[in-house]
Amino acid sequence: MSKPTDVGSFWKARQPPALFPGLNQREQLIYDYAAERLGGVKPPTTHLLGVKYWDGTTPIPVIPPASLAAINAGGEQSYSIWSSNPSAPVGLAAGSVAELSMGSYFSLNWVAPAIQITGGNGGYYGLGNEPETTYSDNCDPVTFATQLQSYVGAIRAQDPAAKFVGPNLTSWTDDPGGGSLPWGSPKAWFAAMVSSYHTQFGVSPPYDRLGVHCYINDDGTTAFIGHVPFMQMLNSFSTDAVTYGYSPNVWMTEGAVFFTNQQTTQPLSPTQLDLVTQYATNQVNGPVERLYYFQGGPLGWQDGSYGARAPFDRNNSWAVTDVGVALAAVFA
Repeated sequence: MSKPTDVGSFWKARQPPALFPGLNQREQLIYDYAAERLGGVKPPTTHLLGVKYWDGTTPIPVIPPASLAAINAGGEQSYSIWSSNPSAPVGLAAGSVAELSMGSYFSLNWVAPAIQITGGNGGYYGLGNEPETTYSDNCDPVTFATQLQSYVGAIRAQDPAAKFVGPNLTSWTDDPGGGSLPWGSPKAWFAAMVSSYHTQFGVSPPYDRLGVHCYINDDGTTAFIGHVPFMQMLNSFSTDAVTYGYSPNVWMTEGAVFFTNQQTTQPLSPTQLDLVTQYATNQVNGPVERLYYFQGGPLGWQDGSYGARAPFDRNNSWAVTDVGVALAAVFA
């Protein structure tokens, strides 16, 4: 497939829509699964690029119904609500992908909106978001296993062909990570969760695909936990997925490239953009079926002196940024 002449058109109709207009949720995450396919490396139906959007406390702009229709015509989306009592979504076409979180965020009240989002006909449901860390789901392995089964049972009662992705760990490493990982390393947490699920329910957790996050620093190593070469981590995750009885084709459900002494408002240099391209290309040439780049705030995520620039400029009518152009070119 040839590359588009106007890369910006790749993103034009894929702006994060308002899920529940008027609500002021503490956090709202949106995956926008773009429909363009990579082709030529793996079956094109499995290679999709997406954007994970975090809005903090600021309401997401309302996108007109025509734009929502254009998004749905383009492919899959995921709308992830971090709210204790989510209302039923309005104006969303069936066929989107819903994510539900664990720990203190767990609520079966989320199931009905999730079913409405996916259409209840073999939809994808992301179950878990960095559950092993204190700064996300913060859920011990035994509780997670119990909550996972509750979600699975409630969802399959209404969508018997439902497919599940998770647990969307922070990384895949033996590093215990200090105080942010009270139950040990991500690998240790996952092993304990699988064991607990077996003990409680007699089978493995019913994930159709395993999901993991992959943020990297500009030296090519994973950020936050482990600090190993990022493809080493992802390849290990894929290999170990098979050991646990899952597909080697994994989903990278949240990630981005952090650059040292970089503000998200600053355009990236050609060398920096090359790393973004390498980050995406290596993953889809490897075991990653779907890659979701993190939007963060209006122009990305600032972590002290480190900046992860976003694919969209929220302050400029969601215009595509240099990062968006680089990502779109990989998946064109």
